[in-house]
Amino acid sequence: MRLIIVRHGEAEAFLGAAADAARQLTPQGRNDVKRLGERLAAAGIDVQRIIASPFVRAQQTAALLAAKLGGNDLLTTAAELQPDGKPADVIHLTDAMALDTVLLASHQPLVGRLLHLLVGTDDLPMFTPACCAIVEAEVLAAGCAQLVSFFSPDD
Repeated sequence: MRLIIVRHGEAEAFLGAAADAARQLTPQGRNDVKRLGERLAAAGIDVQRIIASPFVRAQQTAALLAAKLGGNDLLTTAAELQPDGKPADVIHLTDAMALDTVLLASHQPLVGRLLHLLVGTDDLPMFTPACCAIVEAEVLAAGCAQLVSFFSPDD
């Protein structure tokens, strides 16, 4: 299985926990995500599903990526992808789909924790907005994945 882990694009300023879920992408965030989608499409990435956190900025990120990678019929939402989600729950969710390639649009700290769990090393790059990690594994489990690629829109 190939798992593409994406942190949402740059979002509006954090004004408190109560408003966090409603924060939207900034114009720069939208542009970065579009460029990321173009890069993934140019690489021939064939995504069967795009799963996003229910937070607005992750939903916007997923929709922009879907526009470049095959359309809105790929989109679904999962509460497991909220910032405080548990990596084990995300692994269970994606593994149960039995698809070849799944893209996740989520947040820190979840994306960093998920990558760390799957790859099993502390020597990993930092997830800045609109960064993307591509991992591959025969079995999605702790320490069983290989980091194939990690990049940002500016790379």
